[in-house]
Amino acid sequence: RYDVQIAEDETFSQVVATYSDVTSTTRTVSSGVLNEGLEYFWRVRAKNSTKTGDYSLVRSFTTTYNLVVDNSSTSPAFIPSSPSKENSTGYRMFSLPCNLQNVKVNGVSKSPLLVSDLITSGDQGTDWAIYRDNGNAANYKVALSKTSTLTINGEGFWIVKSGGLTLPRLSSTHTVDADHCVSIEVTPYSWNINGSPFSVSVPWTSVKTQNGISNNLWVFEGSSGYSWAASMEPYKGYYFLETQGSSSLKIPYPNSSQTTTSLAKSGTYETASEALQWTIQLKLKTAINQDNHNYIGVASGAKNSLDEFDSYKPPVFEDQGYVVFKRPEWNERHSNFASDIRGVVEDGAVWNFEVVNPQKGNTELEFALQDLPQTYQAVLIDSVNSSEPFEITDGAAYVYDARLSKQAFKLVVGTESYLASVMAEMKPEQFELLQNYPNPFNPETVIGFRIKEAAHVQIEIYNVLGQKVKTLVNKELQAGLHNVVWNGRTEVGQT
Repeated sequence: RYDVQIAEDETFSQVVATYSDVTSTTRTVSSGVLNEGLEYFWRVRAKNSTKTGDYSLVRSFTTTYNLVVDNSSTSPAFIPSSPSKENSTGYRMFSLPCNLQNVKVNGVSKSPLLVSDLITSGDQGTDWAIYRDNGNAANYKVALSKTSTLTINGEGFWIVKSGGLTLPRLSSTHTVDADHCVSIEVTPYSWNINGSPFSVSVPWTSVKTQNGISNNLWVFEGSSGYSWAASMEPYKGYYFLETQGSSSLKIPYPNSSQTTTSLAKSGTYETASEALQWTIQLKLKTAINQDNHNYIGVASGAKNSLDEFDSYKPPVFEDQGYVVFKRPEWNERHSNFASDIRGVVEDGAVWNFEVVNPQKGNTELEFALQDLPQTYQAVLIDSVNSSEPFEITDGAAYVYDARLSKQAFKLVVGTESYLASVMAEMKPEQFELLQNYPNPFNPETVIGFRIKEAAHVQIEIYNVLGQKVKTLVNKELQAGLHNVVWNGRTEVGQT
């Protein structure tokens, strides 16, 4: 017979269980005696009817917590059943809320899980497509086939499927650590598509706290574009940029005390909203999509360099329009930002940004002002389409005809005198023909020029033989910066 003791410390000053007269070499501990995720120490001694021996050397073990995840068959409503065949707005990000290492499909173990276990009908490329993000800054979409394996817990994918997606029953068991977390694999310093490994929502604030991170979580909503997500919902996929060099992300299983915090109306992070002094939101509308979560502003404690107030821009499909703050000095690999929040400015500041619209044509920029000081004004400078600044008020919309797929803008915010000084600096002091951009170009390029006073301007294109190819401008113009677009064709339309 044996006596067995279990304690929380090596000295056995905190004994949690003592079992006497154990007759076998194993002992089952009753439910509720031990807590999950903790290290315990144990020792044993032998005895008979006349004598009791000394306790053995102390050994230890750590308890685990197995979480059963059982998802019934479902058709996620966020995946469109009739996606557009003309553009990419029908794509969505999705993930599988289960442990792919021991998953069962309709009660049958699958190792490994295949795409064909999820998509049982239709032709790839015609009826459906699935991509994973490989983490590269360019050429990041990797197409999956029906024989592709799905083995990385928490990994998300891009999917489009005619008729929507109906998933089978997926069941599995997670081993949860001492913090009630499951670690999922991520690619360091890269954009990752991830999702909740659980069949319940996980507040993003709890993930940020557990991992010591501040980056936003992005969800793609088709023609409405990206938005910030307050929680990780089952089956949905989300973009997350890993910036600390970690290869894993701990996802805590939510408890009753955790709540989902709504994102600030005009902030970059819910935890930083109280520090924001004012913001201007830029909302883009193109022929096929919108891009609404773009911000400039000022916050107490913010830097004019990269900090927790600035939000990275997630990858965008090649045919969709978006607003971007290019800041390669902040991050050379990931230089696209959705917001540029600065420290307190005195008289004003200038924000440079770009609008990318591969569809070209009618393009709209709408502005939403939040708590802008009464002594400040804001103007948009479009040096391609207008020689006059556009006054920005709350709800104002600037509409222009995009002749280029990419165009630079300036947003100037400050006192009346500050705006006047910026405009004065932009006023030409001489007649000047500027370098065209892009150069080389295909199929169009912008030729800029400055004139210091009102004058009749004539701009002509000549070939290397000295022959006139095209007259671009031949009219009276006011002083200022002007631009003209040339499509590379002659007067009669030849290339």
